[in-house]
Amino acid sequence: MRFKYIIGLLFSILLIYSCKSGSYRTEYYPTGEKFEYGKVINGKREGKWLSWYENGNKLGEFFFHDGKEEGLSKQWFKNGKVHVLANYKGGKFVDTLKFFFSDGHLNSIEYFTPEGVREGQFTIWHENGNISQVGYYLKGKKNGEWKTYFETGKLKSVSHYKFGEKTGDWITYSSDGKIIGETHH
Repeated sequence: MRFKYIIGLLFSILLIYSCKSGSYRTEYYPTGEKFEYGKVINGKREGKWLSWYENGNKLGEFFFHDGKEEGLSKQWFKNGKVHVLANYKGGKFVDTLKFFFSDGHLNSIEYFTPEGVREGQFTIWHENGNISQVGYYLKGKKNGEWKTYFETGKLKSVSHYKFGEKTGDWITYSSDGKIIGETHH
C-alpha cells in the first residue's frame, strides 16, 4: 500500500513539474529541415526561440515571456548578415527598431517609447547610403516636416503633419529639382 502511495506521489510531482516546466517544440519545413525550436509553457512561447533557413543558416533569434516577445530580437539574411534588430517589451517594440540591407548597411531606424509608441526621428536610406525619407513621430503620429529624396540625394518631396493630420504646404520635385506639384492642406 505504501509503495502505491509513493509511486502515485512521484507521478503527481512529475506531472506538476512537467506542466510548469513546459516542453520544447520543433517545427520543420515540408522538406524536413528544421525551421524553428523553442520552449512552450501552457501553450505559449517562453524563453529563447531559434529559427533557420532551409539551408541551415540561422534566420532568427527571439525571446519570449508568456507568449509575447521580450528583449532583443535578431533576424539574419541567408548570407549571414543582420537583417533586423528589434527590442521588445510585452510584445511591443521599444527603444529602437533597425532594418539592414543584405550588404550590412542600415536601411531604416525608428524609435519607440517604453510603452511601445513611435517617438522621435524616423529615417530610411537608399541602398547607396543616401537618405530616402526622414520625418518625426510624436506620441505615435507623424508630426512636423517629412522629406523624401531621390537616390541621387536630391529632394523629392516635402510634407507637413500635425499630430498625424496633413497640414501646410506639400511640395513635390522632379529629379532635376523643379517643382512639379504643390498642395496646401
